[in-house]
Amino acid sequence: MQPKFRILETALRLFNERGAGSVTNAELAAGAGMRVGNLWYHFRTKEDIIAALRAMLEQRLQETVLSARSESADGAFLPAYIEYFQLIWEFRFLYRDGAGCVTKP
Repeated sequence: MQPKFRILETALRLFNERGAGSVTNAELAAGAGMRVGNLWYHFRTKEDIIAALRAMLEQRLQETVLSARSESADGAFLPAYIEYFQLIWEFRFLYRDGAGCVTKP
């Protein structure tokens, strides 16, 4: 797996568990199996990581909505509806912590 995706996967897990403001860059780097300098190479700030996670969520939600629209003609949109709520759960820190989810340096 590419380092950038390892960072995002680690960040998503830790942010969901403890909140973005409670996770340090050192913890993110260690969780992704790298040093802080390598983390900074890919993402300069924690806000950059959050922005990348938000973009991932938006893309996946858009794909889910488009899938639901194409399936709604035959009434089989329930799987897309369920996937929508699974995505919200997967990225729950964004909903739980809101726009100001980074409160500590």
